[in-house]
Amino acid sequence: MFHADGRRYEGLWSEGLEHGAGVTYFTDGDRYVGEFDGGKQSASGTYYFASGDRYVGRYENRRRQGHGTYYFSDGGCYAGDFVMGYKQGEGILYGQQGKIVSMGRWQNDGFIETAAMDAEARQKSKQKIRQQSGGLCIRPEPGAPAVG
Repeated sequence: MFHADGRRYEGLWSEGLEHGAGVTYFTDGDRYVGEFDGGKQSASGTYYFASGDRYVGRYENRRRQGHGTYYFSDGGCYAGDFVMGYKQGEGILYGQQGKIVSMGRWQNDGFIETAAMDAEARQKSKQKIRQQSGGLCIRPEPGAPAVG
């Protein structure tokens, strides 16, 4: 189905709204593959940007919300928490080679403080985030199931 703004949706419906598994194709070349609830991107899904970036994780009301991993087209990624579409909370930014660039707290997409923790706590935090994100910046293949 085509929307007035040019988006195209393929998937399940309920009471005239996108509901359940589906795909939305946007006019700018972006694409969302995942779950919908009452016409909105919800639960978990993968958003493919025309730029080559990719987000895999949780959504709420069409925004990144909760834990997810944002893969940059240059090979780096951010694995951590999102609030209303922004990096916010605990997270790790990895560079192109998988090396940690920043680890700690984020607010409104900006890094605000390094996590104050001993080596053991730091390792546990890295393991937790890696586990939640499905690995250390391992880019899922196009069409792979969403992690979330």
